[in-house]
Amino acid sequence: MSVYVVEIAGRAVVVLEAADESEAKAVMADSEFRKDLRVFQSGGQPLWDGASQLRLRAALEPEASAWKTERRTAMLSDDRNYSRAFLVRVVDPTSFDDDYDNDPD
Repeated sequence: MSVYVVEIAGRAVVVLEAADESEAKAVMADSEFRKDLRVFQSGGQPLWDGASQLRLRAALEPEASAWKTERRTAMLSDDRNYSRAFLVRVVDPTSFDDDYDNDPD
């Protein structure tokens, strides 16, 4: 397995592990993966605007080391066969109840 990084607008955002570059590109093209990048936020902004180019590259040594450290707690998707970890602080805004009426949404 190799470790790859997805860059958005020149910023390393996600690190993932894949058998090869082809598999990593498939993860990057996955609609649920892309949806997460549009929904998850860092600094109050979505990680990805849905239009900027996503760039895949091999992880640099510090990124690969971070992956090895974080892989135990990396987010394992429920219905996909890949793990990922974010290299930036991320908030999932859908996990918060944004109103005060005691309903679940």
